[in-house]
Amino acid sequence: MTRGVLQNYIKASPKTGRLSYRRRIPAKLRKHFIKPDGSLRGLEWNEKLETKSISVALRKATEINDRFERTKAMAQQLVIASKAESELTQTQQLEEVINYFRKMGIHPDQAPDIFAPAAKANAFLAKTAKAQRELMDFQEEVGIEVSGDTFNESYVTNKQYDAIQAQIDFLSGDRSKIKDLLRPTWEVAVDEYINNKSKLENNPPNFRDRKDMKRVLRIATTFAASLGGSSIKVGNGYLLSEISREDARRWIEEQLQAGRTLPTVGRDSVALSAIYKTAQWEYQQKDPQLGSLGNPFSGLRGELKKRDDLAVRKGQRIKSSARAWSPNELKQLKALLPTMNEEARLCVKLAMFTGARLKDVCGLLIDELELNGELDSAIRIEG
Repeated sequence: MTRGVLQNYIKASPKTGRLSYRRRIPAKLRKHFIKPDGSLRGLEWNEKLETKSISVALRKATEINDRFERTKAMAQQLVIASKAESELTQTQQLEEVINYFRKMGIHPDQAPDIFAPAAKANAFLAKTAKAQRELMDFQEEVGIEVSGDTFNESYVTNKQYDAIQAQIDFLSGDRSKIKDLLRPTWEVAVDEYINNKSKLENNPPNFRDRKDMKRVLRIATTFAASLGGSSIKVGNGYLLSEISREDARRWIEEQLQAGRTLPTVGRDSVALSAIYKTAQWEYQQKDPQLGSLGNPFSGLRGELKKRDDLAVRKGQRIKSSARAWSPNELKQLKALLPTMNEEARLCVKLAMFTGARLKDVCGLLIDELELNGELDSAIRIEG
């Protein structure tokens, strides 16, 4: 390679003036360009030359460039050898992109929170901005088709351009385009379920804030923590098609060990089943594997009911059912009112004067009380 061509790969730092070797890596070969620490080199081979002298830099860059060419040749052979194998689907390619962002520490989920030191936040923003600039450069090279003559040129973007734009938007925090192309995760499934519920005509605008949706989110979060080995973030990132019956049963045993009863865990499993079923219906075209899988939560409530019935028969649990207060019990409850705090006293009075169950009035929200005078007031207890 001539010194003139090699010099094109030598760039000076605008701050220090020190020189580095920087050469773009062909897109289809990038996964074969590995750093000594095992991580991918990314869009370009970037290596410091530790000098400001162009002559010294050229000498050092010659050696690095030889390594680049050897790696490139080996990578091309690997690509040729793998052509017989099935190509990655668009979904798999996007998932590799997401994993790469996470490895580089620029995934939006890795952004420092508002309490992080300014230096850490600025470093994250700088690294993200650099990645976006590199993506834009690459986008212009491979994603714009030019037609027409010199005086009447037209520019048309292609699929590759749009795919890179989705990656740029993703790094900016807009997940809409890229998220729709990825195979659904547990987090996506939960969002899909709540969004579908929110769109029903009989549901109010604040549906997400209601206690029944908060209950669903709480249950979904406990399952994410179980999937991720106590890490909710890891569990939320699990592909829906990777969730197994064993995962569901492990969650059940963890809930029981935490002191929850069989009937309660059974009711909660119904919510998990509904989340999975909704996403399975919506996303089976993007993840064909979903269409061939059964619902890992199906029938679990029935199993838990049988276990509970057996525990009752063996005397391991006393089955209790809701019933009305006896006159004597009601009298004793009234006598305790002065000893209760304000919240407990209000709940007991609501139950006494409306006939509602204590467990229902204890979870009431302000929006569920309709106070329109003595003769036209009501409590809306959501199922």
